[in-house]
Amino acid sequence: MDTKGPKISVLRSMLFFALSGILLLFVFLFKSQPFISLGLLLITRLFTGIGEGLVGASPINWALLELGDEHAAKAISLNGIASYGALALGAPLGVLMVDHISYESLGLLTCAIGILGYLYSKSKTPFRVIAKKTSTVSFKHVLLTVAPFGTCLALGGLGFGSISTFMTLYYEHFNWQNGAACLTVFGIFFILTRLVFNKVIDQYGGLKVALVSLFVESLGLLVIALALHPLWTLIGAALTGLGFSLVFPALGVEAIKRLIKANKVRHWLPMAYLLIFL
Repeated sequence: MDTKGPKISVLRSMLFFALSGILLLFVFLFKSQPFISLGLLLITRLFTGIGEGLVGASPINWALLELGDEHAAKAISLNGIASYGALALGAPLGVLMVDHISYESLGLLTCAIGILGYLYSKSKTPFRVIAKKTSTVSFKHVLLTVAPFGTCLALGGLGFGSISTFMTLYYEHFNWQNGAACLTVFGIFFILTRLVFNKVIDQYGGLKVALVSLFVESLGLLVIALALHPLWTLIGAALTGLGFSLVFPALGVEAIKRLIKANKVRHWLPMAYLLIFL
């Protein structure tokens, strides 16, 4: 990404997503042979993870290279709106497709979206990386600078990970219906928070916003843990989405400010964002 620009990473990620869609189709086609189906599913998830790793920070870097790091908060926020908006829409859509079409349709749709994403990304003008002399900064120094913020983001991400991974199982345990609704509610409040409070990071600073956000997210997870009715899990998911929404942009902006202030270099920004995201 540092030498060829972020576009190449986005293009490769779309190809991995398209390939994971094809493999997902074969997963369902071989469902009568569990060993083969499970093996293909594991490979599918691996390719999906590679695609997510490539596209996670690349669009943000693309925007910052074009617009400047002073727009960091807005770039991260808009990227998150797109990502979690897709999750909010994808959860109920997947349930509807399985109920009214077939499991195989999920693989076909995933492949089609990957191909469309590739074609759209390919049509965009790439950022031209210009080689220039900059002060030498070690990877270790960058890692140590952003590690505290990345660790906080990882801890904050546990809330979203719990909802996206275990909520349907949680609903099945209590014989409740429509567990995917929690992910949709989470995504809706995630997006609304970034749209309504998009200026608070610049006004109050990244650390203050991150602390308040993590507290609200923790409160939401506590509500889910103590829920005795599906309505309370939806309220907890809403609070979790509201809290987690600004964690990444708040910590990301703060980390980049520290990096620039300490080293006065910008060529490490793509790697710094990637490290925080990971």
